[in-house]
Amino acid sequence: TIRFLPSLPARVCVGLCLPKGADVLIKAAVGLPSNIQLHLVGSGGEEPALRMFIEKNGLTGRVFLHGWKPREELAAYYRHSNLFVHPCRWPEPFGLVVAEALRWGLPVIATEKTGAAWIAGDAGITIRKGDADALRREILGVYNSPEKRSELANKAKERARLFDAEAISKRFIAELELLA
Repeated sequence: TIRFLPSLPARVCVGLCLPKGADVLIKAAVGLPSNIQLHLVGSGGEEPALRMFIEKNGLTGRVFLHGWKPREELAAYYRHSNLFVHPCRWPEPFGLVVAEALRWGLPVIATEKTGAAWIAGDAGITIRKGDADALRREILGVYNSPEKRSELANKAKERARLFDAEAISKRFIAELELLA
């Protein structure tokens, strides 16, 4: 997740493997203001190269790799965030983490033409696959506009209702009753 300091923190949860796009997010951090922190949750084979990139580019203390966390610990990351980024390289059909981020009222930046972008809907912003420069611009756009961030956060909470388990089960039961 991403953190905007000193006011509100923001974070990006991403798996640390090439298909998840963690490297795209970390490359986007180069050139961001020093009070924006990135918090990545996940693990994978790219971690050593990512740590090297972070150190080489002076991002230590701003980009944090937290490793894999059990689901019950993820709430703390969402709660202290202003923005959720999902820069995946493959057309992931349904990113559960995106639906969870929406539930926490987080605006989303996702790769276009992916399940993550569809889940985010109008609570999200899309970028081209692998485009760190565009990702940096969009992060800055949300960072520099509290109004935009607030508008997207409100849309996130509304959009999250589509993926609420209770709401889905009620719709499913209603459809079954129509068939009966």
